[in-house]
Amino acid sequence: MIMCSWANDTQTFQVKTFNDKHTCSMRMTAQQASSKWLAVKMLPFLRSNSKLDGNDIITYIQETFSLIVTPTKAYRACRRGKIIMEGSEKDKYKRLRDYAWEILRSNPGSTCKIGVHRISPTLPPTLNRSTTMQEFKCNMSNLKEFNKKAGEFLSRIPPKQ
Repeated sequence: MIMCSWANDTQTFQVKTFNDKHTCSMRMTAQQASSKWLAVKMLPFLRSNSKLDGNDIITYIQETFSLIVTPTKAYRACRRGKIIMEGSEKDKYKRLRDYAWEILRSNPGSTCKIGVHRISPTLPPTLNRSTTMQEFKCNMSNLKEFNKKAGEFLSRIPPKQ
C-alpha cells in the first residue's frame, strides 16, 4: 500500500507511507483479460495442440495466467487465436485469385478456373440484406422463385422492423 499526496511546488507526488506487505486476498478472475488478449497469449499453446476442447483451454489459462475464465470467453479466445493463426475464411476467399495466378505462374501451360456457385443469378454472391420493406418483399419473391419451400418457410417468420 502506498499513500501519497500531490506536491504543487514540484508538480510531483510525495510518498507519505509505503507498506510492501500484501494482505489482500487473491482474486483469480480478471475482467480485463479479454478474449483478444487471451488469444494472443495462447498462440503457442494453440499451435502445439491442434485438437483442443474447452476444458483444455480453461485448464491452460488457469495454470498459466492464474485466471478463471468462463467457457464462453475460452471458446472466443480459441476462435480468435485460430483466426490469427490461419486467417479468416473471408481473407482466404479474397486470396483465391492470387492462388490461381500462382498456379498459372508456377505451372506454365496449365489451366486454372475458379467457379462461383450462386444461389440465384439475380442475387449477388454475398449475403443479401434488406434495409426496407420493399427490398425485403423483392428478395423474398426472388427466393420463392428459386426455392419454393424455403420461401414459404421464411415467409411464416415475421420480419424485424
